[in-house]
Amino acid sequence: MANLIDTKEIIGIARKGQWEKIKEFIKEILNQTVKKEAGYVLVALDTKLKNSKEQELSAMVQNKKDSQVLDPIEEFSMLSLYQSNIDTNDVISITMEKDLIVMLAKYMGPHIDHVKLFDFSVQVDSSNDPIFTTLIKNEVLSCRDMINLINKLDNGNEKSKPESKTKTIKGEGIEGIMLQYLKEEGEVSSKAVLIDDIKQKGYSKNQIERAMENLKDKNKIYYSRSKPQGWRIVA
Repeated sequence: MANLIDTKEIIGIARKGQWEKIKEFIKEILNQTVKKEAGYVLVALDTKLKNSKEQELSAMVQNKKDSQVLDPIEEFSMLSLYQSNIDTNDVISITMEKDLIVMLAKYMGPHIDHVKLFDFSVQVDSSNDPIFTTLIKNEVLSCRDMINLINKLDNGNEKSKPESKTKTIKGEGIEGIMLQYLKEEGEVSSKAVLIDDIKQKGYSKNQIERAMENLKDKNKIYYSRSKPQGWRIVA
């Protein structure tokens, strides 16, 4: 990846335990991008510092030394950093809710390594294809790598699915489908609802009505007028 000075956009998701490492990453962004004539405005809400609590914390970051203002911050509900000048608008926004951190960042600057920071992240810039990181694999992933990883996880989930314990009522065609449907639902409130539901399986209204009549004649289904009212299987 070419390490060009261009606009980077990053979305990162991490567990709260990663905050100290993410903090250092943010400080590096500030150090690489802060402009003396502009500077970052920092605002943090519901902030817990190492030695105190602040309802609202605000500060200016105008040089590398100022980035140390982040050091005592341990918790917050929202933290934002914003810098604007003629050339660029740099924004870093982080939320912390219970055990989850979500970071959104857009800045003009070089690529800064963040492979081992986020449980999942995606970075987009104007010079390269999107890249992804995940703690599942401690390396930068391409779009193709991500698709392969998702397919691998999806296939693993398919293999681990337990077999259905629902016993299928024997029967072919629409009558068997209707009996199975009523068994799963318990009761269906009206004929119209039953017809609409079975129509979704590819049958016409006339086919469904004939099947209902056949099953009634065979004493396999009936309409219960006692509450809860509806079509049911004969016990």
